[in-house]
Amino acid sequence: FLNCAAHGLDLLLEDIGDLPEIKATLKKVAVVVKFVKNHTSVAELFRTTYSHFELLRPGATRFGTKVIMLQRVIECKEALKQMVVCDQWRSFPSTEKEEGVKVKRFVLDHHFWDQLLAIVRILEPAYTLLRHTDKQQEMVPWIYVQMASVSGHQSGC
Repeated sequence: FLNCAAHGLDLLLEDIGDLPEIKATLKKVAVVVKFVKNHTSVAELFRTTYSHFELLRPGATRFGTKVIMLQRVIECKEALKQMVVCDQWRSFPSTEKEEGVKVKRFVLDHHFWDQLLAIVRILEPAYTLLRHTDKQQEMVPWIYVQMASVSGHQSGC
């Protein structure tokens, strides 16, 4: 049952992630993460100066890892904003190329962050349930309690 539940929840998350506006925002986030992680000087600047967190890339097999990536990017919001406006950022040749310019534009766009927060709010309940169903323990009672609390009903037991 647990494997089926986890698989079903992952498919649900994938279907939500395929919605056009969500998919477009996920692509923007992927551009930011890929750029920071793939450019050594930018990654070093980010790690040493602005954030004690590492940006995370999603795994290929589970959509839930994209939720983790989104959560981490949100945690790093201020660090990313500070980094893309600093003098050292402008000194890297890669930041003046098309991809670097895109990253800066995304990071400084308030609408981008609003979309990101909305997506995480949408995905988090299913992702939380996915995390719990991935554990090897009896989940039916926990799932029932969670569903009842979301719908506002209380168990009669």
